[in-house]
Amino acid sequence: MSKPVQAKHSEKMQENYFELFGLAQGYALDEAALENAYIALQRAAHPDRVGGDSAARLALVQQAAHINDAYQTLKHPRRRAEYLLSLLGVTVAKDGHTIDDPELLEEVLEQREALAEADSPEAVAQLKAQASAAREACLTALEDYFDAGDILAAHKETLRLTYLEKQLEELRLRQRRT
Repeated sequence: MSKPVQAKHSEKMQENYFELFGLAQGYALDEAALENAYIALQRAAHPDRVGGDSAARLALVQQAAHINDAYQTLKHPRRRAEYLLSLLGVTVAKDGHTIDDPELLEEVLEQREALAEADSPEAVAQLKAQASAAREACLTALEDYFDAGDILAAHKETLRLTYLEKQLEELRLRQRRT
């Protein structure tokens, strides 16, 4: 790989995801602009553009993978929130981590209990509708918290979103089994 290509490639890999796609950094996102920028970047990073130069092809494959990861991160609301928090130096606990928020812990335990007690397809469907509505409210709250610069509340709501998405996945699996 030539020095200019390598320098440009390394610079792109260091760029924050919002800058990579030419978007303003924030939770609210112009999804069409993200999609258009993603397509343009993927087209520019396609390995077939460099012919047989294996070092240049490898660099483009790596760049395309980076672009794809950045796109998937920004496209998914929870991952976007986690990424924004990480840019602010806040780490969001992953699955299996102890919940230290008593309100969230109580909410999660109540959701698990309701799922365990759901004894019909209708009950599962009702829980899924409730969880979907709670997820939508959570997304709205996240946008408000990030807009207001309330990082502590955004962090708490991101954790809540993580558990709501896990609950929705469990409900989808339960629906398939019944």
